[in-house]
Amino acid sequence: MSVAQLLVFSNAVDGKEEEFERWYDEQHIPDVLQVPGIIAAQRFETRGGDWKFCTVYELDTADIDAVLADLVSRAGTDRMVMSDAIDAAGVNMVPVVAVRPRVSA
Repeated sequence: MSVAQLLVFSNAVDGKEEEFERWYDEQHIPDVLQVPGIIAAQRFETRGGDWKFCTVYELDTADIDAVLADLVSRAGTDRMVMSDAIDAAGVNMVPVVAVRPRVSA
């Protein structure tokens, strides 16, 4: 198994921030966590850059590409309901894989 993370940077459509927040927490994350290989999620607010939000998904899979393909194939279906409150054109997904063990103090 390979443990990786998927960083998803996004913004709400202007004027739809509350709808975005509700949809992301109550609908989107539960939908994403139904994708085999995605085992956890945590949302962050960024401190600069082009995106206001970053969600970090933890992946536990031997085939990251297959998990990402499954995720993308579900978007906009009844298995992953999308919202017009997300600026879909501005979403950036970045999978990352650890190359060294975690170090802590």
